[in-house]
Amino acid sequence: MKPFHTFRNISPSVYEEIKKFVKLRYEIQVSAKTSPGLEEQFDILNESIKVHYTKEKLLFQSSPTNKTYVKLVSDIDNKFSLNSLDKIEQNPLTILSDMKYFVGCDESGAGETFGSIFLGCVVVDIENLKNVQQIFDNPNIKELEEHEILDKYDKIKKYCEIFENKCEVLEIDETNKNTLLDQKYEELIGNAIS
Repeated sequence: MKPFHTFRNISPSVYEEIKKFVKLRYEIQVSAKTSPGLEEQFDILNESIKVHYTKEKLLFQSSPTNKTYVKLVSDIDNKFSLNSLDKIEQNPLTILSDMKYFVGCDESGAGETFGSIFLGCVVVDIENLKNVQQIFDNPNIKELEEHEILDKYDKIKKYCEIFENKCEVLEIDETNKNTLLDQKYEELIGNAIS
């Protein structure tokens, strides 16, 4: 599944019904409108799912490996007869013949911020990608216990380079969080590819 799924032709009344359906299952937090044309956006708390509603388009965003996200999109599609499920697909990783590295980045603590935000970047040589994939046989890391994650981390270290960056609390208080994350990712990726 892609990290986003868009339901099209969603009237305001259907949007409200879908939102009600989501609220019956999960706690949500409505956010301020951040761009023109955005009718409403909310986060599904504790599930790492963001929802944006614009004129007749309802967008769900999350990690493609988040089973709650996949199930919710599927349940909404079925309950409201939206018939978009045929468009949901698992895309296998495509490695182009001239690719030398596979790079992945993510952050932790970027939701409601009460402390520092940590950013990570992993660079895997293409020859070692299969080794890393075998170690992470479970695509949803959220299902793993902490000791399992640490064990897998110890195993993959020999197959990749790991880079870290940290946004301190004072930096977060003084700068727009998205701008700060952009700056820190630029530094992080710069270190990774240099």
